[in-house]
Amino acid sequence: MQAPAFYFPIQNGKYEVKPGFFPLDTHFGNGRQDSSLFQLDSDFQYYRRQKLKSRSEKLEKYFCTDQIEGKTLSAAVALIIEQLCADYKNYFKLDSTHWQYTTLECSLTSEKLIFDRQWRLIESEADVNPPYHHVLDALASQIQEDLALLQFDSAYGNRLVAIHLCFPNHWGAESKIANNFTTIHKPVPGIDNINKKSSALLKAVVDKGPMVRFAWGLSTDKRLNHHPQPAEGQDQSLWHGRKFNANDPCLFMRVERQVCWGLHQSQSLLFTINTRFIDCHEIKKNRHRLSQLISAISSMSKESLNYKGLDEDKSAIINWLRRPN
Repeated sequence: MQAPAFYFPIQNGKYEVKPGFFPLDTHFGNGRQDSSLFQLDSDFQYYRRQKLKSRSEKLEKYFCTDQIEGKTLSAAVALIIEQLCADYKNYFKLDSTHWQYTTLECSLTSEKLIFDRQWRLIESEADVNPPYHHVLDALASQIQEDLALLQFDSAYGNRLVAIHLCFPNHWGAESKIANNFTTIHKPVPGIDNINKKSSALLKAVVDKGPMVRFAWGLSTDKRLNHHPQPAEGQDQSLWHGRKFNANDPCLFMRVERQVCWGLHQSQSLLFTINTRFIDCHEIKKNRHRLSQLISAISSMSKESLNYKGLDEDKSAIINWLRRPN
């Protein structure tokens, strides 16, 4: 399989809270991966194991739904399968010859998923615990991304109706489900201007085509799952992370590639999160990137530093970054 794509989303040396949308066909130096909704690469099996680990711990902690309209679910499932089969023909085969059902063969997981004509999951040939009972759970387990589905309606404006979040970054799926965009993002410092325009912004994404944006932060480990509630038997402080040790420095840039794909017919939006890590030891070897990172950290407000878990370690981190390898 292909090597993982690389993104370094600090464009001007400033930490900014902004939409930052690019058309999905924008080139960032990763070839066809840049324009793909999903990115499957040589790290797939690791991400797969971590997803199964999260699911087996407590599925409802990582996968939640709330009153998804049938047309919304069908549109999202159809898009996911269409994109997987188009971009990864060697790994996904769709058989629609039977008049009652459709079968998706997933060679990366050796699983077979069977759907009815409305894309509801009928059956799965998969050795997973717990078993798949929902089509979004089954499909999210075939990819490296986390998924969220936002539905527009007259009563709520917009509402998060499904989320499959096995790799949370210090927030949990169960605390966001059934909320609207504004409520979901309210804890983010500096988000007020975006929240005021959120309805128009989301509609624009649906109308103008798929968009991609990037988010980043710093982590003292490469743990994908940083749910606020640690798994049973896990040490709270170790699970939480975000504690920098200058005497034994371990620091990573956690980068999220986020794709927003509007579904016109169902007036909904599919949102994907692909999480990557860049070792800051490697960033230190590149003078330009190092300068951008130090500048971006230095530009953060006190509130943003606290939200990102950097308030206590900012100075120690910057001093270490400036120190020669």
